[in-house]
Parts: sequence; structure tokens; C-alpha cells
Amino acid sequence: MTSSAPGTPPETALADAPPVVIAHDDARGEIEGELDGYAVRVHRFKLWSEEIVVFLDREALAAATDR
Repeated sequence: MTSSAPGTPPETALADAPPVVIAHDDARGEIEGELDGYAVRVHRFKLWSEEIVVFLDREALAAATDR
């Protein structure tokens, strides 16, 4: 598990993206274009209806479910 430093450009942070990427909802627009082939899920997080966005690599997900 790893994370990127604040201020890292999305294209740098996601150059070799893992099968699961988790981000705050307000960053979705910045990173969605870097994750072609990923399914997107939005989940509530913490209190006060904060949301996170979970990006799932569709190929990795399919491979994991075929086992």
C-alpha cells in the first residue's frame, strides 16, 4: 500500500497505478482521466456525508473473480 505526496500531479502519481485507487471525491475530476479502464464507486466516508471515490481496475477485478 502506498500513497502520493500532496501536490503530486495526477499523471505522475498514477503513471503505474495499482489495481485499486482511493481518493477524496473532490479529486475525482483530476484523476479519472488518468485511470482509463477503471470502474468507479463512490462511498460515504466518516461523518457529515464525506465521500471517497474508489477506482477499480476492471481487468484485475475480472482476473481476481475468475480464480
